[in-house]
Amino acid sequence: MTRTLIVKKYRGSLATICSWLLMATITIAQSTGGPESPGAVPQLVKFTGVLKEDLGHVRAGVVGVTFAVYKDQDGGSSLWRETQNIEVDSEGHYSALLGAGSGEGLPADLFNSNEPRWLGVQIEGQPEQQRVLFVSVPYALKASDAATIGGLPPSAFMRAPQKGTNRDNEPFTPSRSTAATPALSGSGLTDFLPIWTSPSTLGNSTLFEIAGKVGIGTVTPATTLDVRGAATVEGTTHSTGAVGIGTAPGAFELQVNAPNQLGEQIQGPAAGVGAGLQLQTTGTGGKGWELLATGRTSAQGTNKLNIRDLSTAADVFTIAPGGLVGINDTNPGTVLQITDNNVPCCAVSTVLAADASKTGTALFGDVTGTSGLSEGVLGQIFSSTTGSAAVVGESQGTSGQTSAVSGFNRSSGRFAAGVVAGEEASSGATLGVSAVTDSPNGTAVLGVGQGISNTGNSLIGCCAVGVWGDTRSNVFGDAGLIGTADDARAIFLENNSPSGVPTAFMFQGAANQLSLQAGGNGGFCTIDSNGHENCKNGFSTTAAVAGGQRQVALYAMQSPQHWFEDFGAGHLANGSAAVALDSTFAETVNGASDYHVFLTPEGDCRGLYVSRKTASGFEVRELGAGQSNVAFDYRIVALRRGYESVRLEDVTERASKMNESPIKPVAGPRFSLPSPPPAPSTAASSKAANMAFNGSK
Repeated sequence: MTRTLIVKKYRGSLATICSWLLMATITIAQSTGGPESPGAVPQLVKFTGVLKEDLGHVRAGVVGVTFAVYKDQDGGSSLWRETQNIEVDSEGHYSALLGAGSGEGLPADLFNSNEPRWLGVQIEGQPEQQRVLFVSVPYALKASDAATIGGLPPSAFMRAPQKGTNRDNEPFTPSRSTAATPALSGSGLTDFLPIWTSPSTLGNSTLFEIAGKVGIGTVTPATTLDVRGAATVEGTTHSTGAVGIGTAPGAFELQVNAPNQLGEQIQGPAAGVGAGLQLQTTGTGGKGWELLATGRTSAQGTNKLNIRDLSTAADVFTIAPGGLVGINDTNPGTVLQITDNNVPCCAVSTVLAADASKTGTALFGDVTGTSGLSEGVLGQIFSSTTGSAAVVGESQGTSGQTSAVSGFNRSSGRFAAGVVAGEEASSGATLGVSAVTDSPNGTAVLGVGQGISNTGNSLIGCCAVGVWGDTRSNVFGDAGLIGTADDARAIFLENNSPSGVPTAFMFQGAANQLSLQAGGNGGFCTIDSNGHENCKNGFSTTAAVAGGQRQVALYAMQSPQHWFEDFGAGHLANGSAAVALDSTFAETVNGASDYHVFLTPEGDCRGLYVSRKTASGFEVRELGAGQSNVAFDYRIVALRRGYESVRLEDVTERASKMNESPIKPVAGPRFSLPSPPPAPSTAASSKAANMAFNGSK
């Protein structure tokens, strides 16, 4: 018997339903029963249709399809459900036998002639399509069942003979050859279904029925079927109402009460894909999710817990052995690894994070791309509130060598940097880098070249320092701190110390070595560790002339020895005078050594000479035993105390330590500030998960 019915999306239109009745086919399959039931109606219903995805594309090949029968057009639980793998041709056409998934076919009581039935079709990974109404054909199953007794045809039963007749309705005549019917025996309780305990004895079974309720293992059934004890169900099980396990059914379709915590266990072979659970919201806009404990053949790798978005087949959340968590990453390498695919402008990036409450890295940004502008960590803010920051690092450790922010670079390219800061404001007192330390022994910024020196290592922590430069290199010309400029001051130092603290302090720990070198292409001056100043081209000072309109240079006289000199005036009385040395000057020179006195008379006399010298003064007399009374001037030149034997000291070795050649320019590209991050969108339209940039990272 064949009837036609079209099966497509139900639109609620009578014309559409009529077109279904003209175009689709539901065929009752032929029975394969034995000769004892040649007229039995088969328990299969043939269903044909067309499979298309949400966007209208045809799904060809083998496709998993779930068929479900419902009481209502919308909502409610399914009365029957099965999943089949069906073959779909290139145009999307397919044919399926409903009920072929089990040996019994469709349940006979599924179609009640007084109630409509609706068919739902769901392609794997997609929401269920709108339901279609069954017409008269499947109800033939119920009509056929009405002509049976317990599912068997009447011919399977023998009519009971009437009194006084045999089985053929002939008069019954007792015969000695007829075997006597054995007497029945046994006993039982009311409401128990009997069971043959022997060929001639009846007794109680475990089934108990009272008031339309059946109990197995109980004489007080609380529901239509009440089973006390363990039960094993094989094959398809269908429930149209709420189910309670360990508790009475509640508001949920399935409610489990587990006193021992483990309420439900879903098992799957470790050698296969694993054990999973699929969650699906039905109706328009529904979505499916898969929760899978992975096995050895799963795409995500074994022994993981994975959540997959069935609409996109994307693995969105994975927990790997060891507690490693991946978001959009099925192979996390640390406690949290995130791959962000939701920023439309930029390349996929990865954020790795570890719990640094004990040891480790709180945040690590890693971009594996080998070309293009990339940022491992990008901070962006829109607030103009004072104190706001795009990236903040804070270390709250009370001991140990910790860092709030650390930057490391392994590139050997020119100007590659561990940390770079750029400031692009065209006005205002802005800062490219700002660092503050509140510790009396802290250093706000420490710059180290090739490691820290022994000197620096011993001094760091001595005092509060804003910027500290240091290098471990012993290459001539390397420096812990360098300042450069083209037409400005390379280094500017200013101090306002009422207590007299020097603006600059330079100390050379090695004896007889240079502490300071200053000069240019015309020559240098140096100050050594003994405090001696040496200038290749001499010493000079400047003086204002022409009312301050001009400055002229005055040069100092040079001497091969350490001479100190002093000037003074005296007066002859009766041809003689005693002059005492200035007491302070006398302390700076060696008065016991020979010193020189130059005399200049201020009036007419025979001439003057020094008649006697002592450490405290000298005596002047007039030549020829003159008795003049005349004034005179004197100049004293004496050797510096402690340097009496130094004369024309050889400083060749010390001078060789001067670097009179400037650092040579290095070939290669010139330094430029790093490119700023792409310009963000306005604060109102920017979203954390979907930042809009100009250009790509």
